[in-house]
Amino acid sequence: MNMKKFLAYALLLLLLTGSLQKFIADPGGVNWFANTLCVVVSGVSVAISGRPGMDPAFFNILVLALCIVSLAIAWGQWFVLGTGVAEATFVPIITGLIWRFRPKNSKNPTSAA
Repeated sequence: MNMKKFLAYALLLLLLTGSLQKFIADPGGVNWFANTLCVVVSGVSVAISGRPGMDPAFFNILVLALCIVSLAIAWGQWFVLGTGVAEATFVPIITGLIWRFRPKNSKNPTSAA
């Protein structure tokens, strides 16, 4: 496993652990559930999106949509309702950045001349 992939998985695991811990401590916090779901789907997508036969555009839409929805929920609970915390907004932003700069397969098919 290369260093970039290890770093991506380590950051996703850290975000998942934090989100799960906060969700278990406050089960009424919908933002932490959305963050947990966002991180899990992103991690699975990073793992399988590079496989042959997978559609990278689908995973791109899936992960970015989840990140946006999770960010909207976290921001709404924090800023609008006043029941959330500002740290919940960082999880989907960091997850989206990990997805954006995820390690991609660098297989260069050789062309037959």
